[in-house]
Amino acid sequence: MLSFEDLPVLQVLDGSENPLTISVSFPDRTVTAHIWSCAWDACRCTCSIPTWTENTPADRNLTLRLYYSDLDLRIAQEIMLGVGGARALRVLGYDPGVWHMNEGHAAFLTLERARELVAQGLTFEQAIAQTRIGNVSPRIRRSRPAMMSSHSGWWIKTFRITGPNWA
Repeated sequence: MLSFEDLPVLQVLDGSENPLTISVSFPDRTVTAHIWSCAWDACRCTCSIPTWTENTPADRNLTLRLYYSDLDLRIAQEIMLGVGGARALRVLGYDPGVWHMNEGHAAFLTLERARELVAQGLTFEQAIAQTRIGNVSPRIRRSRPAMMSSHSGWWIKTFRITGPNWA
């Protein structure tokens, strides 16, 4: 198994030389991730890796690989990627005008962006309309509403979203 020491990545540090982190809340826990950066020519790749020992062993492996067949684990990964990725970019000072969501893995970044806008005073409907302007999503997989509510019930309650089989 590869270790981070063997990869061409650098851990991003804050002004006090501490690891820069983001946190993502789930209904029953909070997962904290370190931010790592890698640059090739003009392309910079930023990732958040939940390897902190404060996380559970299962949470430390959330970003170990993609395409798990367990749908609950896959939705948790997508929340970590979408919400965590948006938060990592914000912490690094980025404010993208266009957000690309490849194959739906990062689709939860739309809800994170909407959450930010609702916190600034917009309604949920206004926030979603505003996020649509900057979203590029070639293929978003539709999930079962019941499965979604078990993982994102806190968003549903925050935004007072209603729909078939949603909490």
